[in-house]
Amino acid sequence: MNPVVLESVYYTPAPVVVEVPAAEPELLVTEFPVRFLIDQSTIEEDQMTNIHLVVDYLREHPKARLKLSGYADKETAYPAYNMKLSERRVKAVKDCLVEEFNIDPDRLQTSAKGDIERAYEEDYRWNRAVVMEIIEDETENK
Repeated sequence: MNPVVLESVYYTPAPVVVEVPAAEPELLVTEFPVRFLIDQSTIEEDQMTNIHLVVDYLREHPKARLKLSGYADKETAYPAYNMKLSERRVKAVKDCLVEEFNIDPDRLQTSAKGDIERAYEEDYRWNRAVVMEIIEDETENK
């Protein structure tokens, strides 16, 4: 048994109070672009990162669906050509998801926007893309 010294009781340091910041809610990103080179519909290797993120999400959430919207920029060509280009881009991403990652095609909605609509206003070159948007099933949370 250790005897308690009166000085040790009086001079015990006060407990340190540490403020823990409140946890911020996690930001759920629901849109992922797949960017393309001008006048191209081939998915470059560096663009597979977002495809992998979406595939992982779809596998973890089997009721979620994916909306694929293809775009082209006005600088590429004329509107009819750009519409066909955005269709090829959407098809490339859809085929990749279905053929390489076995995503059920019934979970994918596709649309081609050509150069008529813009996904991004900041820089016309950003519109050389397919935007993948996660659509949650409303019944999943009920």
